[in-house]
Amino acid sequence: MHRLRFALLVAVVAVTAHDATYLVGHGIDGYGDALGASGHDGHWLPMAIGVAAILLGAALVAAARWWWLQAQLGSFGRDATQDRMGPITPGVLRLAARLFVAALVVFVIQENIEAIAIGGVAPGPSILLAPAYAAAIPALAATAVLFAVMSELIGARIVHLEQALAIARRGLPRPSAVPQRRPSNALPAPRSARSSQPDLGRAPPASVHA
Repeated sequence: MHRLRFALLVAVVAVTAHDATYLVGHGIDGYGDALGASGHDGHWLPMAIGVAAILLGAALVAAARWWWLQAQLGSFGRDATQDRMGPITPGVLRLAARLFVAALVVFVIQENIEAIAIGGVAPGPSILLAPAYAAAIPALAATAVLFAVMSELIGARIVHLEQALAIARRGLPRPSAVPQRRPSNALPAPRSARSSQPDLGRAPPASVHA
């Protein structure tokens, strides 16, 4: 699941940064023409819609999980939204760095493949030095940080709710595993009856010897 989430985030960062790069480099009016001239016709729009649909589905799953955990905690009379979570900054920085590097590689490979598809020469990583791609690295970095923050906030909150629910469940009284002994139905003999029984195995009283 972690690898699947990371792959989805890489795709989202690459697509978002790609469109931001073209919008900055060519403007809104020249955005469509720039995509057509660089080999994006026919595949870019379906791919972008597919990535957006998968992202929306993942967000709905996370929201459903969040709601279910809140409802379960509510059944125990607890509200974990008032509890403080730990810091997420270290996780955000690590995830943002990984997303930036992976999305940068995807971006460069994709642009080179599209350059070959329209009969051009693959420029390799130097494509990032072209004036039209001047916004690529800043867009990739900003998008990676944005989605890393969103992912870590949602993930940390769900983990926090899961831990709170586990603590609430452990606090429930559990039936003892030791079998309880049933009280005996036999009634103790009356004191008078016990005193009238012969003292077997005892020495006779002194009055008998006298």
